[in-house]
Amino acid sequence: MCKKACRLAPRSGPRDLCLFVVMRHRWKPAVAPRDCRRRHRHRGRSPLGASSQSKLDVREPDPPPVADVAARLAERLEDIGCDYALGGAIALACWAEPRGTVDADVSFYLPIKEPGKTIAVLHAINAEFSESKVRESLAEHGFCRAQFLGRRLDVFLPIATIYEAARPRRKRMPIGDRQVMIWDAETLCVFKMMFFRRKDLADVEAILRSQGENLDLSWVVGQLIDMYGNRDPRVSQWNELVGETRAES
Repeated sequence: MCKKACRLAPRSGPRDLCLFVVMRHRWKPAVAPRDCRRRHRHRGRSPLGASSQSKLDVREPDPPPVADVAARLAERLEDIGCDYALGGAIALACWAEPRGTVDADVSFYLPIKEPGKTIAVLHAINAEFSESKVRESLAEHGFCRAQFLGRRLDVFLPIATIYEAARPRRKRMPIGDRQVMIWDAETLCVFKMMFFRRKDLADVEAILRSQGENLDLSWVVGQLIDMYGNRDPRVSQWNELVGETRAES
C-alpha cells in the first residue's frame, strides 16, 4: 500500500482498512454487500408490506347457524324428492335440552349398494365433497361426509333394520323457518344407544328426563334386543338409565 493510502486510511485498526480500495490513487468506500443494503433500506419497516398484512387480516365469513343450515338442507332435499330424516343435535333439540353443535346429521333413504344415487343427491343440493372419498366411505361404512353451506354434513344410509322400523315414526317439527322431518324421540334414543359414546348416553338421559312417560320404552328396548341380543351392554345400560330417571321423578 502506498504512503498516500496509509495517510488517508483510518487509524482505528485493520478492520477499517478493509473499507477502502485503491483505484489510481483515488480512494472510494467499498460497496456494502447487497443483503446489507437491503437490511438498511428496510430498517424500521415491518417485514411484511401493508398490502401483504391486509391480506392476512381478511377472514372468511362465519357459516350460518346449524339450524338454518338444517332448514335449507331439508328444503333442497324435499325439492328433489329425496326421503330423509334429520338427526343428531338438531333432532335432540326437539326432545330435550338443546346442546351446541357445529354439524348436521341426516339420513337418506337411498340404496346402500348404489352409491351413485347418494352422490347425485349431494350434487343436486350443491354440497362440496370428494366423490372418490364418498364412494369409499359408503362402501365401507354406509356413511359419508360432505360440506353444506359451510357446515360439515354427516350422511347416513339405511344399513340396519331400525331404519325401516323408524321410517313411519318420523315427525315434522319446526326448525329454523320451516317444518322439517326428524327422528322421533324413541328412534333417536335407539341411534344414540347404537353409537354408545359418553355424549350419546348423556343425550339419552336428557331425553328420558324431558319426555318421561311420553316415551315408548318397550319399543326402544325391543329394537336394541333385536339388533344386539339380551346380553349386550347397550340393553343393560338402557335399563339402568331408565331406572335412574324414574327414581328421580
